Amino acid sequence: MGGAIDAASRTFPIEVRVENREGILKPEMTARLFVTRDRLADVLVVPQTAVLLDEAGYGVFVVGSEDGKRVAHARTVETGASYGGYVVITDGIEAGEEVVILGQQNLTEGDVVEVVSTTESASLRLVSTE
Repeated sequence: MGGAIDAASRTFPIEVRVENREGILKPEMTARLFVTRDRLADVLVVPQTAVLLDEAGYGVFVVGSEDGKRVAHARTVETGASYGGYVVITDGIEAGEEVVILGQQNLTEGDVVEVVSTTESASLRLVSTE
């Protein structure tokens, strides 16, 4: 076991016992190990690409309705844990809102949007715009 983290690579050696009944693993092989540190439940998760960074911090665009039109509204959000291209949103949006995940780089507050596709997540609708 490693006593300290390697500052350059931010890694350290560990020892893990793995059953190898079929003899697939051979001596001196290396592996990438993913350790589950925590399981999150009842959180809002969006693709990291949906989150924009500006002078106010992190933000997303949500789709609202004004005068019968669908419009983009900028929201400042607080982010949490991230993994595999997704990030937890801890504050700033609510379950059931539509979050723009494609085309948001070209949006400004109040722009009329056309939703071209949607993806349902557990508690959010993720939308793509033109």
